Amino acid sequence: MLLVLLTMLELVKRRFDPYLSRERGMQNPFWQKHPSRGHSLKPGDYGSIWGVPFHINRLGFRGPEVSREKPRGVFRVLCLGDSITMGAALPEEALYPADLQKILSARYPSKIFEVVNAGVSGYMIEQELLQLKEDGLKLSPDLVVLQYTLYDPPGTSFYDHINPRRELAIPGKQFLLAHLALARYVEEKYNRFGLRRNVLGWGDLLAMPKHSEAALRIERGWQEYFARLSQMAELCRENNAAFLVLIVPHRAQFEDRRREFGPQKKLAAFGKEHHIGIIDPAPAFAALKKPPYVVDPVHPNMEGHEIMAEMIGDWVGQNLLAGQPQ
Repeated sequence: MLLVLLTMLELVKRRFDPYLSRERGMQNPFWQKHPSRGHSLKPGDYGSIWGVPFHINRLGFRGPEVSREKPRGVFRVLCLGDSITMGAALPEEALYPADLQKILSARYPSKIFEVVNAGVSGYMIEQELLQLKEDGLKLSPDLVVLQYTLYDPPGTSFYDHINPRRELAIPGKQFLLAHLALARYVEEKYNRFGLRRNVLGWGDLLAMPKHSEAALRIERGWQEYFARLSQMAELCRENNAAFLVLIVPHRAQFEDRRREFGPQKKLAAFGKEHHIGIIDPAPAFAALKKPPYVVDPVHPNMEGHEIMAEMIGDWVGQNLLAGQPQ
């Protein structure tokens, strides 16, 4: 009877499992194998993902056609990122790269702007660094925008940065998480415990010890991330391009009673120390009645993309187009 009950629960959880839903949605039919980055988008392909039209231009980017060689007089922005930049369940004209081009063109009608959406679902900073080296710099961008997601530091997960927990030493844990929706559901509840309320003080009791194996793993992830981030910033400087990091918050950060926003603070401090521009839309998201997300807690909706584009547009105006560039 217990086995039957667990099987029924597993089937129910599989029906509503956000992990499986996202895996199905992000098994991108437009992927092709890539020798150094694992995968890339198929140039010239078109169709739909989650019922939304999807077109890839001849250079392998989602959006309208652009020439590899930058036309004279054009201010070109290259946006690197994962499925948030590429677009999940949103048309290309509703994404922050397209919004940014409209905003800049409206604010500076005497200039010509071209914003290239180079986002690829599943990319992390390793692939984004390679993409910049192999393809991005050939476009001669004036500005490179790198979109940061909370799992970007290598070897870490969302909840490592939102609600760190003691690791549970369960035999076969990774196998269970990979194959059972019920196991993922239990882990999700464990990870979220103490976010909204500190029930009987247990939420804080589960806080990750400072020198635990998990804490050291997360710190290693940050060190690797910052090393690659520094490489990207240096490449941009060598090629006369400005460099900007866009931090996309996770919806669970707004549910956290502590409101720590630790990754944002860590990135802001690193950016200040190394002269890297940082855009943090979390305060603007928090000011809304409901955080602007679409299909899951990761991907912003149209309103979220508009906010991010406005903030990037303000930064460009203040730092690159207003007199002497900073």
